[in-house]
Amino acid sequence: MSSRSVLRSELALLGVVVICVVIFVVMKFSRGRADPFLFYASRCTISVALLAVLHCVDVRRGLSSLLPPRILIGPVLLLGLTGHVVYQIGFVLGLDRTTAGTASLLIASSPIWTGLVAHLGGQERLGARSWAGLLVAFAGTATVAAASSGVSFGRDAAIGNALCVAAAFGWGCYTAWNR
Repeated sequence: MSSRSVLRSELALLGVVVICVVIFVVMKFSRGRADPFLFYASRCTISVALLAVLHCVDVRRGLSSLLPPRILIGPVLLLGLTGHVVYQIGFVLGLDRTTAGTASLLIASSPIWTGLVAHLGGQERLGARSWAGLLVAFAGTATVAAASSGVSFGRDAAIGNALCVAAAFGWGCYTAWNR
């Protein structure tokens, strides 16, 4: 791989990180100004339109078929349910009830859930160091959730934190099952 293509890949990853950070801030800022689901619907509409265009280009080039094989329709629907419906509802409603910082940390716990789901599904075998890492990460996530719920935000923040963890779990399932 040339250094130019490596740089292009690194810049693309940096762009994704910036977009993810901006989404938390913009959604939190728009709270009270716009319905969170309206923002989500706008985001999804733009994403679906862009992905449809990219898919049609792939179909036209012969790189992809228009529809998945019939045997994959059930798994694709399950992936859509966990990776988009569960994740997005938990993300939108959770962020609406807790702080942007807490929500981002809790949703960033999705690798914990990915590891657990992959292990329980027989896709991965976790060694002692992996289990130790998962436990430390889980303890950190639980500490953040408990601290932000109990300080001054009360029940609403606890619900928001639980929804963010549910979103992370949904994304973890999506990632593990998407292999």
